[in-house]
Order: sequence, then C-alpha cells, then structure tokens
Amino acid sequence: MKVLIVDDHAGMRALIREMIGSIASEVRECQSGEEAVQVCGNFRPDVVTMDLQMGDMDGMTALRLLRAFHPQAHLIVVTQFDGHALRQRVRSAGANFFVLKDELMSLADHLSQISKAAAPRARVSVASLD
Repeated sequence: MKVLIVDDHAGMRALIREMIGSIASEVRECQSGEEAVQVCGNFRPDVVTMDLQMGDMDGMTALRLLRAFHPQAHLIVVTQFDGHALRQRVRSAGANFFVLKDELMSLADHLSQISKAAAPRARVSVASLD
C-alpha cells in the first residue's frame, strides 16, 4: 500500500512514518497541501494522511483537489482540532477518516482496515467520521 504523509511538521511526519512502516509498502512525505497535490499526480497513493492547518495550501483545499483528481485514494485527516462542524466539513471535502493527533494510534487501525479491504475477497466495514 502506497501512503503519502502530508504535514508541515517534520516530527509528525516521522512519527506517522514510523507508525505505519509495517503496513505501507512505499511512503512519501510532503509539507504542504500544494506539494501533496503535485506529488499525487505521479505517485498515485492508496492512502493520504492530511494535516488541516498548513502554510501554502490548507488541508481542506488539498482534500477537495485530491478527491477530485484521485477519487480512489483513501483520505485520512490527521489533526489536533475537533468538533462536529469540522468533521462535517472534512467529510464534505472528501475525507474517509478523521484522526486526532492525540489519538494517533488509531491511524494504524484505519490503515489496517484499508489494507484488509483491498485484499481479495476481504470484506471489512470502514468506520465513519462520527
């Protein structure tokens, strides 16, 4: 499974990379939404983890663009912010999952579900954003 990690903090990218190392077959990193949109054109990740608050292009805008150009990708928001309205906006932008940075261990669970669902004859239900 190819994973793209998008976060403006190198430490967070490294933490996510370490956490998903045994699940992902190939990992790339970006530090902005704009860079992520450019990289996705050639890399074609199965999964994108996306921070919301970044410099050049915020995560919400990047989610919309990625969903439009790569509808098959699983988009996972990884953020420190929470709230029902935010989760609704994230869902509307095209995200499949919502993970709080304080609960980062759940990211590996989501990736494991995605990996199992992609396996032949696997039938796994995916968790909702709520």
